Amino acid sequence: MLFENIENVQVKHDARYSTLVFDLPVTYTGRSRLRERRLQPTLALRTPEGIVIPQEIWVWSSELAEVKELKSAHQYVAALGRLYDFWMATGSRRLETGHDVDLLIDSYLLYRTIAPSDPAKRIFPNWRPVAIETVKTDLRAIESFVKSCRRNQGDKHVMSQALQKSGIVFETRVPKHRGTSFWSHLDDQYEKYAQLKPETAVFPVAYNRLATFSSKVKVPTPVMCEEVGRRIIECTEDRDYKHLFMAMMGTGGRKSEYLHMYRCDVQPARMSKRFMNFQSTDPLLIFAHPEQSTWCGVLDPSSPRVTREDYLRRHHGILSRRKSPKKNDRVGWKGMRFTDHRLLRIPVWTHSDYAADLEAYAMEMRQFAIRAGVNSPYLFLTTADRTNRGDMLRPGNVDKAFQSACGRAGVRGMPGIFLHGYRHGYVRDLRLRGLSPHLIALGLGHFSIDTQEEYGVDLEMVYNAVKGGGRANVH
Repeated sequence: MLFENIENVQVKHDARYSTLVFDLPVTYTGRSRLRERRLQPTLALRTPEGIVIPQEIWVWSSELAEVKELKSAHQYVAALGRLYDFWMATGSRRLETGHDVDLLIDSYLLYRTIAPSDPAKRIFPNWRPVAIETVKTDLRAIESFVKSCRRNQGDKHVMSQALQKSGIVFETRVPKHRGTSFWSHLDDQYEKYAQLKPETAVFPVAYNRLATFSSKVKVPTPVMCEEVGRRIIECTEDRDYKHLFMAMMGTGGRKSEYLHMYRCDVQPARMSKRFMNFQSTDPLLIFAHPEQSTWCGVLDPSSPRVTREDYLRRHHGILSRRKSPKKNDRVGWKGMRFTDHRLLRIPVWTHSDYAADLEAYAMEMRQFAIRAGVNSPYLFLTTADRTNRGDMLRPGNVDKAFQSACGRAGVRGMPGIFLHGYRHGYVRDLRLRGLSPHLIALGLGHFSIDTQEEYGVDLEMVYNAVKGGGRANVH
């Protein structure tokens, strides 16, 4: 394994925690004998000798990176880190037997579910009570590490040595609901764990350190370049997902913001003056609040204003995707700064070819919705799958489609290659055009405006900088 730019890496570490989890860019030789790059979740431990990465943890995280998506692998590594933090924070008790280790793991699982809601009362301020599914994931993660330690020989960290002694804890099945005997079992285990004699953990004098970090570190975040972003879109086989990715690359929004969009949220360029104080050459893409916005496609100012929540209920008999009864259809909403009294915002396109493609797609989707009798106003629907024809695109399927396209494009697992990377790429495009942080924030919907007139002037500056190909002079 080779670390890239490791001499420039610094870690900003919170002294309240004994671990640090980060995604490190590495170069490795794959099965095809080709050198490839990827992000690998890594766990560093704070010891009396400094911050180190024990060999067995690196081997395990390497195994995870080969079989799991980055997000899932990161969750596994983070779970092991939290267990180590819990062990250190509860007295560094010496774990002499497999039974002692089982007590530790059970106590950790209990604390994960009952952490006080008041941050001041928590052992770790950032820990909040978690769902049972998260407890299951943590248990699987710890079991995965234990199995890796047992497979791989060599000197190991004291924590790893202890975990190898674990007994029947991984045979326990976590129930689906609280109020069962399982939680009573955890209570009993925690009481027994609290009775173990606290000892100072004994750490090996020397480790096979893969990296040593200074106290202040900044890891540069790789950004997906335009060429790679376009290649992923070209390798997306399903046209619905392809056009979603086009919109994300061209306007820099979040996935949820597009999944909440209506078919009326794509308007021709000739309608620019209805929404802005300047003329755009690109079709308009409208981000609107999924429930409170009064933009539902009607431009007549004399028409009664109806919120999207009411519109969905009256005309389609459904709820907003934020409140969908189907978990897989549910879509969150992080929020943004709106620029219109109707609670909407219009981004600037950085790629006009994708803007034209999306406008054509929206027109096709309006016709498709009529033919298929679709009972929802949403833009991004399933058209290729006969079984789910007309259904709204699901967030989980969007992620899967992106990963599949990355695989076909040969960039899966590379640094900076993730769905939200399109938003990072949008920021890079604005920076390359010389836009100030003030204007970039406005372009992303982060900027709070004082007047509509001020917003109109600034948005036109963003538009002119992007379409003119020059550099903005406002800072």
